[in-house]
Amino acid sequence: MMQILASYYLVIVVAMFVLFAIAEMVIPMNANHGKLGFRWFANVMLMFLTVGLFRLCGPAFAILSALLAEHLGFGLFNRVDLSLPLVLLCGIVLMDFKQYWFHRLMHYFDALWRVHRVHHSDIEIDLTTGFRFHPLEAILSALVDLVVIAVFGLTAEVILLRYLLIFLVNFFTHGNIRIAAKADRVLQWLLVTPSMHHLHHAMDKRAANSNFGVIFSIWDRLFGTYISEFPQSATGESEPRPVYGIREYREPGRLNLWLLTLMPFKSAAAAAEENPIDS
Repeated sequence: MMQILASYYLVIVVAMFVLFAIAEMVIPMNANHGKLGFRWFANVMLMFLTVGLFRLCGPAFAILSALLAEHLGFGLFNRVDLSLPLVLLCGIVLMDFKQYWFHRLMHYFDALWRVHRVHHSDIEIDLTTGFRFHPLEAILSALVDLVVIAVFGLTAEVILLRYLLIFLVNFFTHGNIRIAAKADRVLQWLLVTPSMHHLHHAMDKRAANSNFGVIFSIWDRLFGTYISEFPQSATGESEPRPVYGIREYREPGRLNLWLLTLMPFKSAAAAAEENPIDS
């Protein structure tokens, strides 16, 4: 099974993208008010930058680290006798727990937020927003991954499955996809759904500092960062949906590929001075 996933990795990712793109056209959550081509170009080019600089070698380094840890018998999972399904389940849960805290810290520290706000600067949310990460964030996340792999002895199968799941989850949670309210409420007891994650992309600070989960919603529930509705006190409360993006970067012209790559190196105060907007 793992050999099939490894052999058809790219085909699987492209197939997932096409399926979610079709779903966005058939059952959209929100009408898209922005310039789709402009946004898609920036988002997809950021993906290629990240792939070119890191994504092609990141999974390879992670898998090689896992194989090395297994060969040396290093790490928790290489010292206990567990079945492969149980190892996969525990590994995915552990990596998602790591990603919850990594994501939360990216919002907490100003230096990290400067990098992460590239992702939050999208003024419309769809599956391509899942590509909109600065290469620096991908590198930082991967470095933490390597530490977790070494300490816990995660297997190559866990790493391969996890990278595929990340693509699937990014397409799903960022997707402009409408899910029936009742089904959405049920799914949110375990999983992060599009409506739940779209709240996290709202311009309102309380909403943006909630719902940090990537795959499982249980971490937000356990650590008190879960919300299910757009805060009533937020700016834009009369809107039928959250107002997406970050306050300092609301003009599409300031969100081209070049400026997005430079965004981590500019403070919010400097950005606000360049582009003052009404509060």
